[in-house]
Amino acid sequence: MEITSFYPTITTTDFEGTKAVFDALGFEVAHTLPNLRNEDPKFHNIVMKNAGGFRINIYSDSTIKPGQPCMSIWMNVRDFEGARTLFREHGFTEVTKVEEYSFLKCVTVMEPSGLGITIFYHIRKTNDRHSDKDPVSDSNKLLSDEKVSSAIEITSFHPMIKTDRHDDIIKLFEELGFSVAHRFTHIHDSDCDGQSFNMKNEKGFTVDITDAPPEEPDNGRDRVVIRMNVRDFEGTCELLRSHGFKQCTPLIDREHVTSTTFEAPSGFRIAVIYHKRKPK
Repeated sequence: MEITSFYPTITTTDFEGTKAVFDALGFEVAHTLPNLRNEDPKFHNIVMKNAGGFRINIYSDSTIKPGQPCMSIWMNVRDFEGARTLFREHGFTEVTKVEEYSFLKCVTVMEPSGLGITIFYHIRKTNDRHSDKDPVSDSNKLLSDEKVSSAIEITSFHPMIKTDRHDDIIKLFEELGFSVAHRFTHIHDSDCDGQSFNMKNEKGFTVDITDAPPEEPDNGRDRVVIRMNVRDFEGTCELLRSHGFKQCTPLIDREHVTSTTFEAPSGFRIAVIYHKRKPK
């Protein structure tokens, strides 16, 4: 399955508050997607990018209810129908109708445990070999010097799926063209071992599949969070707290890594991770 873009999506009732968080983290708007839902004047759909090229899609939806999944994965593909078929074979159902416009098709699929993925296909124009590229991925907008110099340094930023059935999720992503790049055992606060799998595809797109810790119950539902590796752990945590985030998992501080997860007032989560560098 050829994938041309792959990054986290936040669907939120608090568009301005969510955007402000990523403004503070050093992201800027790279692309504003057209308002295809003219009946909703409050609709917003943007992709933000930082100096490292990491991207996040923020999508406003006034119909979200408390407790509904608010994070999913944005995935552009070359074969739209093939992707729909693959997800159906893995037990996903289409939770939106297929939206088709002159330049794209899209649909959101979700499996029973709550994992959501929005599939996009950019329709090629006749004899136009560039027209199905993700316009966001091709954006060459540069961040301002001021934004770059003041930003939190982020070294990794991609979706993480917390689940109690990692074998099924790994199989799905293997069929999407990903393979396990790293596998490691981590110890939760409860001293219960868990497995984490870092998967990549040939284009370098990354997803983590990790066992949900027992102290972080989600009623058996998978949860997409943002994995964000940073150079300044304390500074990042303080920034998130200043935007109303609450720490929702215990602090893990071990020989090589310090990590915890924060939840935004609107419900999406960011796992903040700092890998301790060995002294030279």
